[in-house]
Amino acid sequence: MKRILVTIISLCAFSFISNAQDAITTKDGTDILAKVIEINQNDIKYKRWNNLDGPTYTMSISDILMIRYENGTKEKFNTNTNNNNSSKSAKDKTPVNVANATNATNVTNVVPESQVLFISNVQKLKEGLRYSDLEDYYDTSDYSKLADPLYSTSRLFLNFAVPGLAQYTMGEPGLGTKFLLLCTLVPLGSVAGGAGLSTIGEAGNIAGIIIASAGLGTGIGFWIVSLINAANVAKVKSLYASDIMTVKNNFSFEFSPSVLPVVGPNSLAMAPGLTMRISF
Repeated sequence: MKRILVTIISLCAFSFISNAQDAITTKDGTDILAKVIEINQNDIKYKRWNNLDGPTYTMSISDILMIRYENGTKEKFNTNTNNNNSSKSAKDKTPVNVANATNATNVTNVVPESQVLFISNVQKLKEGLRYSDLEDYYDTSDYSKLADPLYSTSRLFLNFAVPGLAQYTMGEPGLGTKFLLLCTLVPLGSVAGGAGLSTIGEAGNIAGIIIASAGLGTGIGFWIVSLINAANVAKVKSLYASDIMTVKNNFSFEFSPSVLPVVGPNSLAMAPGLTMRISF
């Protein structure tokens, strides 16, 4: 009974530790604990987990069935696709595969999965970011792919009531304040200045009208910019919210039978057991 208990504890501990690295499953059923460094068109490069400072190994993709990454996601390889997806540019702002969001950066020929990220630089993805931190990493055209966006672009109409109000309601008080000041102080200052000039004679009156008109035109221009910005903020922050939820929901809990090495009193033996895997 004591030996059975030790075996179960060892299996659970081994399973928990094994989730801290990548696992390469070959087509002959062999599992290799490793750290995947790079996936190329025809092969992968990796280091063995028990010797991360050691040599870099190369394995042909045609010999690989699947890779289970340390974050719990899986990537299956299909060698019959003739690598049609390998020509995509690294700068292409297409959705990024969730399975590779925390793994090697030099990844190509990735098999798409149902869950995707819209951000073009996954290393920048974290909670609490502002629009200014995100605008360079999202393509607003992806907004149409969202079934239930967090923010509607119709929020821009709030700026008809108060300039910058739409930005305030989407968690961007800095942008809201900027547009409020630009759309109100510039026209008011110009009108006040023009009124002052009109008191010094006919020439001053003409100059005052020109300054007041320019100020009003500038204020209208800032107001139009605030409407365009509000629509872009709604799109970018909705895509960002979708990415955050995708990462949070990428969680699974499963049991599966396994055969793992167990250290006995006198030797190393293979013992059947039950593996618990928690992925998030």
